[in-house]
Amino acid sequence: MNSLILESIEHDLNPFIIFDSNARVVKYNTEAEYLLSFVCNKKLYDFALNYAPQTYGFKNSYIDKVFNRNHYYAIMVGYEDDENLVVKLYKSVDTAQKQITKKELLHSTNIYALIEIAINNTLKDTKVVKYLDPSLPEVMINTKAFLNLLNNALLTFNNQKQIELSLNIKVAENMLIDNNRYPVCALNIKSKEPINLEEDLTYLTKDTNALIFTKDNSITIEFPLIQEN
Repeated sequence: MNSLILESIEHDLNPFIIFDSNARVVKYNTEAEYLLSFVCNKKLYDFALNYAPQTYGFKNSYIDKVFNRNHYYAIMVGYEDDENLVVKLYKSVDTAQKQITKKELLHSTNIYALIEIAINNTLKDTKVVKYLDPSLPEVMINTKAFLNLLNNALLTFNNQKQIELSLNIKVAENMLIDNNRYPVCALNIKSKEPINLEEDLTYLTKDTNALIFTKDNSITIEFPLIQEN
């Protein structure tokens, strides 16, 4: 029976994680492994603590949370001692993060120029090593909202001596916007040292058509390559 329970947890479509008291991951299932490839341990642990019961036992709570491209509607948090914390997130059937920006807010924008503006706005003492695909055309985006998102992402690295910034089109991937499929551009910012991400930047993707993914030492912004007709 125990092996059957363990197998069912392993193949569950919902992330299941056991943390120790130092926010280190002790055990996890396959779905949680995927989630942890985008979200750092400490961020998940701190989030789960907000929904932990005040005494030993388990507690279920309804939430409205997006990690990576997945939307979660509930969380279970429990513990029977002070050594381990059990967390299970319940994934919504509709997991796509939908960000449909009104067409009147979109403007044809030179993404390279926007990157330079954001770097000059935020990184005064950080060396930026750039790997930019030079073939990208101008892209239709909400320039003001996207620049705000990029500024805040770069500010997370302003205590780093050096970062790498890359921009490219993702092979064989597309994004569905208003029933139209567009190639996906990925802007990745990476440092050697862990970053200090004090808040979830997902709310800044509103009106950008973008998705944002964070790891311990990197942030990736993905957005559709929409061109002016």
